[in-house]
Amino acid sequence: MTGSPGRGGAAIIGLGQTTFLKRGVSSCSALELTLQAILAACDDAGVSPEVLDGFVSYANDGSEGLAVAAALGVREVRWSSLVWGGGGGGVAAAVNAAATAVTAGEADFIVVYRGLTQAGDGRQSYSKGHLGPLYQAHGVLTPAQVCALRTQRMIEVDGVPRSAMEAAAMSTAAAYSRYGSTVHKQLYIYGGLDRGPTQLDRTYGMAWGIGGWLLPPFLEKIGPEAARGLRERVAAGLLTTFATRYAEQVTLAGALRLEAIRRYAATATGGKFLIRPQL
Repeated sequence: MTGSPGRGGAAIIGLGQTTFLKRGVSSCSALELTLQAILAACDDAGVSPEVLDGFVSYANDGSEGLAVAAALGVREVRWSSLVWGGGGGGVAAAVNAAATAVTAGEADFIVVYRGLTQAGDGRQSYSKGHLGPLYQAHGVLTPAQVCALRTQRMIEVDGVPRSAMEAAAMSTAAAYSRYGSTVHKQLYIYGGLDRGPTQLDRTYGMAWGIGGWLLPPFLEKIGPEAARGLRERVAAGLLTTFATRYAEQVTLAGALRLEAIRRYAATATGGKFLIRPQL
């Protein structure tokens, strides 16, 4: 086949969105925002909301198609579907599902929507649909962080060379350069459990840097207001996201015992000691 048999069978005739607000300040629910956006799209298309007969969303939207249809007073619902998960492919898959349904004759006017608000859905509401608790518990909440983890696994486990990342960056470059891509690659070294030499495989062009990372200088750099916000975030999740597990809790006198010194001087991952003078 040289092309899709459904190509050209559907078209986007209207777009709508609500005003974007700072998080936590919207007085509307996610359903109310969704309805406002759909009405704006109908106005843009020059059609009445009553003619809508299909509803498609993605990323675990909390506003079900039937509920949206009832609020709009549509005459008949002929199609309703939800694309699981989210990310960059979620919205594209939702539009494709709507186009496929129209092309197949299942519906005539399908709206693709997604609505959320921190006031009703809580913080990180979008990530809850497709980022599991294991990601969230370790602070992995953005596509860049997820892709970084997967990329690291491809390098360390599957044997993909690091030069592949530079090649990918160069594939979109406007012109060839013998010095590689202009995208800056920064490596931060945190901690010092490995006292061996740091070895670099120079396959990533010339735009790169390497340096140590410590929390106090970072907090000083971002300023007192931003640092206060980070401290409040850590305090709020001290027993969940930022919970710390210790190999052993000892008194101040116990920390001076030779056997204890041998154990916590090993500087091994997962071997933190908590000194509690009050005990």
